[in-house]
Amino acid sequence: MRILIAKAISNILSALAVIVEATFVLSYLGTKNLWLSLEWTLVSLAFILGLLGIVYYFVRIGKFSDLDVSTQKQRPLLFLLDFIFALIYLPTLYLLHAPRALFIGNVAVFAIVIILIVVNKFIKASVHMAVLSGALTLFVFMGGPIYLLGFFLLPVLAWARLTTKRHTLNEVVTGTALGILVAVLVAILHSPNL
Repeated sequence: MRILIAKAISNILSALAVIVEATFVLSYLGTKNLWLSLEWTLVSLAFILGLLGIVYYFVRIGKFSDLDVSTQKQRPLLFLLDFIFALIYLPTLYLLHAPRALFIGNVAVFAIVIILIVVNKFIKASVHMAVLSGALTLFVFMGGPIYLLGFFLLPVLAWARLTTKRHTLNEVVTGTALGILVAVLVAILHSPNL
């Protein structure tokens, strides 16, 4: 039962799921309009489903061991795919006049991916933890201290990643620290315009 709960938490708070959820929150923080936020979430979801489709295909043909891409040697290809999608997605946001908060959030995700490419050569840092901690950090910068409550999700997700044996404690801590650090730097660099 414990493993099933941990797997459910890992799926609910997976990097792609958090990116969809963060898209909605960041869009809302940038527009204060529920319908526009939903529209931006759907635009982002199209890109995310495209990436997920490719990852699923690579799992089917044996290039990836699972949808989490748990094997460290397989992660450079995942990060390359993330990088390519970001290179298409960021200009799309710009051309479609996305809310600034959403654009900044995606710059942070893009920076996290680039840093994870380098860090992955040394340690399999948790992408789940990096994306969740980065998103929560941006929410605090853009939406205020009420979003600090979201940080209670970090130990829950860390427990899930450790329980399912997808990561070690060092990998979870490294992912969390990277997410927070990158989000703080991106938020500070863009703070005059938030």
